[in-house]
Amino acid sequence: MGAHGVPEGLRSLQEGHIPSYPFPESAVLALSRVWRYAKWRSEPEGREVHFDDFDMAAVRAAVNSGLGRSKNGANEWLNPEETRALLVAAGIPVAPVELARTAGQAGVLAAQMGFPVAVKLASSTLTHKSDVGGVVLGLENEEQVRRAFADIGKRLDERGLRAQMDGVTVQPMINDGVEAIVGMTQDPSFGPVLMFGLGGVYVELLRDVTFNVAPVTDKDVREMLTQVRGAKLLEGWRGAPAVDRAALETAILRLSQLVGQVPELAELDLNPLKVLPGARGCVVVDARIAVRHV
Repeated sequence: MGAHGVPEGLRSLQEGHIPSYPFPESAVLALSRVWRYAKWRSEPEGREVHFDDFDMAAVRAAVNSGLGRSKNGANEWLNPEETRALLVAAGIPVAPVELARTAGQAGVLAAQMGFPVAVKLASSTLTHKSDVGGVVLGLENEEQVRRAFADIGKRLDERGLRAQMDGVTVQPMINDGVEAIVGMTQDPSFGPVLMFGLGGVYVELLRDVTFNVAPVTDKDVREMLTQVRGAKLLEGWRGAPAVDRAALETAILRLSQLVGQVPELAELDLNPLKVLPGARGCVVVDARIAVRHV
């Protein structure tokens, strides 16, 4: 180590392009990077998985329906029916959901579905439903469902947003499992970028997410699941059972194929995506999808 510039004994090393460092910490950091690179080079390559069961006609129908409403090249959010149809056509499991235009219709649908249920605002413009009081969970009877419909409308009235309410969606409660978020956005440099994280409604607060450029391989997806701080929740934490990681990996791989085949997808969030215990799979509880002309 030299206190004043490069020691005389290291000049010959520099001339021969042999790495030399003024501090041991810098040398250790460089060696650690070399070791990480060598480890990465020695690992087997992943493979890009292709699914043959996509219903591309149904995918195109949902996308084209949204594009038909798009004006001036702006992104257009699909409505709940289009969103569900697109995901089902891509083989991504979605929780049962019904659209209700009135409070009475919501109560009837909930009774047919079975309690408890969740009621959520249906709107093609208000995509962050929780922010406007548009989500009511754990409803146990028809009266509570009708009241929830009215309360959502009242909260929108207070904000001057009632005209943007298309109704509500009704779906059964899914209480067990781990809440995850899987999403996609279009990066101006890299194209479609996939995102995975944990936290559900807390994802914007915790920011425990990781990203990867699509298309991803099976190895990429496995690594994404280990790169978030909350990864141990998937393995079972403090007595909770481990969840179905294989089903989660498959959902992300299906999303990767979907965004590769449909360039009109501008933005997509599956949040929450409930990953269920054991080998029970995973299911999308809520989703929003925006499309654009390309």
